[in-house]
Amino acid sequence: MIWNEKFTAPGNAKKTVAAVKMQLELPEGGTDDRFGWTAVDAEKAPMAALWVDARDGSLNYTSGSGVTTALNQRMISGSPVSIEFLHDAAANELKVLFEGVVIHTDTSIRSGSSFSTISATYQPAPGEVAHGTMIFTDLDVRYE
Repeated sequence: MIWNEKFTAPGNAKKTVAAVKMQLELPEGGTDDRFGWTAVDAEKAPMAALWVDARDGSLNYTSGSGVTTALNQRMISGSPVSIEFLHDAAANELKVLFEGVVIHTDTSIRSGSSFSTISATYQPAPGEVAHGTMIFTDLDVRYE
C-alpha cells in the first residue's frame, strides 16, 4: 500500500453510511493495480473491504474474518459509479451498494461493533510500474 486516506466517525454510531463516487481510468491493455476501501471498527478490527481489480474492473468483498466474495458488478474505465457502505450496529450488518442497488450483505459483523474508520487504499501491481488511476470524489460519511 502506498497511499491511504481515511475518515474517522465517532465510535458510538448506531448507523453509518459512507458514500463515494469512484471512476476507474486505465490505459489500454489494463494493469494489475488494485484500489479499494477498508472499514474498521472502534477497536481497530477490520470490518470489511471492497476491492476493485484494475485488470477487468471486477469487485471483491472481503469480510472482517478474511472471507473474500467475488461480486457480479464490474467497473468500466471512464465510467463513474456510486458506492455506499451501510453499517447497522443493532443488526450486526454491513451492506454494500453499487449505484443504489445492494450488491452484498454481510451479516457476520462482530456483535457490538461500531463503524469507526474508512480508508481508501491503492496497491500497485508487484514489480510493475503503476498505470491505473482511480478517481475518488464526493466522500460523504453520515452517522446517527
